[in-house]
Amino acid sequence: STHALGREARAFADEARSRCAEILGCTPREILFTHSGTEANNLALFGLTRSAARGKKHVVISSIEHESVRQAAFALRQRNFSVSEVPVNSEGRIEVSALQETLRPDSALLSFVVGNNEVGVVQDVRVLADAARKISPDIRVHIDACQYAPFSDLDVRSLGIDALTCNSSKLCGPKGAGMLFVREGVALEPI
Repeated sequence: STHALGREARAFADEARSRCAEILGCTPREILFTHSGTEANNLALFGLTRSAARGKKHVVISSIEHESVRQAAFALRQRNFSVSEVPVNSEGRIEVSALQETLRPDSALLSFVVGNNEVGVVQDVRVLADAARKISPDIRVHIDACQYAPFSDLDVRSLGIDALTCNSSKLCGPKGAGMLFVREGVALEPI
């Protein structure tokens, strides 16, 4: 709104967006705010698959995903998507060979948790993103960084991803706020 309180709220949101962009190494217009990390994960999975190239009807998640990703992926089956789970090794890591066996040329989206909160494993995001694009060159890669964000540098350009989810409470921010980075030029349909 154009009244004083509306302009003040807009200034706070713009400042928060700029600070998030600085942390992630992206532009402020690539940052979307949501109510939670779960909502950001849902927006990523549903929004990225809705805008997928024609004939791309396959989604790949890891076998150790957070329920917000798992349930969203399985809901995509009702929209005629097939969903595959790439297994992890005994350390909880996604191996490139297992990912390559799971991906298909019609894969639209790869989504995985970068830092698992139960076993502490951290995935090699860039290696997995590059391997996925060798099988399906226009695949979208989304990572759930909700548990990982406070512990490491998340430069989205060097990670080679299209989307990243984070939640505010893990970064000393308020509860009830999430964030979704979507790389400029990547179509994301609203849900």
